[in-house]
Amino acid sequence: MRRGTIAGLVAAGAVIATVIGISVVWPGLDAQETPDIDAAVWALQTGDGRRYARVNTSVGELDTVRSISNPDEVVQTGDAAYIFSDSYSTLTRIDSAMPADLDEEALESSQKTPAGTTEAVTAGDYVAYLTDSGAVFAGRLSTGSAAQLDPFRSDGDEDTPQYTADAIAVDRRGMLFAYSRADGSVLRYDIGEADVRGRDALDADGLEAPAVTAAGDTWAV
Repeated sequence: MRRGTIAGLVAAGAVIATVIGISVVWPGLDAQETPDIDAAVWALQTGDGRRYARVNTSVGELDTVRSISNPDEVVQTGDAAYIFSDSYSTLTRIDSAMPADLDEEALESSQKTPAGTTEAVTAGDYVAYLTDSGAVFAGRLSTGSAAQLDPFRSDGDEDTPQYTADAIAVDRRGMLFAYSRADGSVLRYDIGEADVRGRDALDADGLEAPAVTAAGDTWAV
């Protein structure tokens, strides 16, 4: 079994936690039409009140606070930021020049994620979705497209069961790591090339709530 360190992930999580901790108290600020701020980090409040905000890390201040209906997570790529909402069923790109309040009516025009999505993982512009049936979809945030992963079934093949997974992760190369209890393996799948790069056998039946992480091509479940 391949194993990898998660120290880098823990460090990144600490930075995010610090930003969110600072932004728990939201001042009454209005959005202003401004160019993108390179030093900006987007944060989300899901406790008392439902808001998203832009934190200017160069001065340590919030410069925009807006409301959102039923938010789940905010993610940021090199040049854009997105919000998942309504139990990961909706994906909205934030208008960084003029952020808007995102109520139910405003979210009606947002992109919809694959039906039954229960989890979304991202890295850079790459995204993968896991549904309540175990189906896996992968694609790019910027295009809004996500194709179902079914790497072992050929056209016209009705006998091979649909691929399902129990845990997924994505890295910035666009490499998807998917652990499947049914297949007894960890799959490495290149999202950009739509190509299986590896299928490593793994017997982990004792795990009740499996999770997968990776560093390079080394993974851990």
